[in-house]
Amino acid sequence: MKQITVGELKEFLDDFPDHYTVIMSKDGEGNLFSPMSGGVAVGNYEPENPFLGDFEFNDDKASSIVIFPVN
Repeated sequence: MKQITVGELKEFLDDFPDHYTVIMSKDGEGNLFSPMSGGVAVGNYEPENPFLGDFEFNDDKASSIVIFPVN
């Protein structure tokens, strides 16, 4: 899987409104580091609490993007 650069991320984000939230996907343990992949999805984030929530992919009322790690 390709890793994304800062320049590629900036270019990608130019297509989205400034009010969109950015949701980071993390590993299952929540304690490892992994480069950001080219995987980005648009949808709607619904927080369950301040630390976690659900992401609805391709939601008609999209207001968030989610970024996936390589691992």
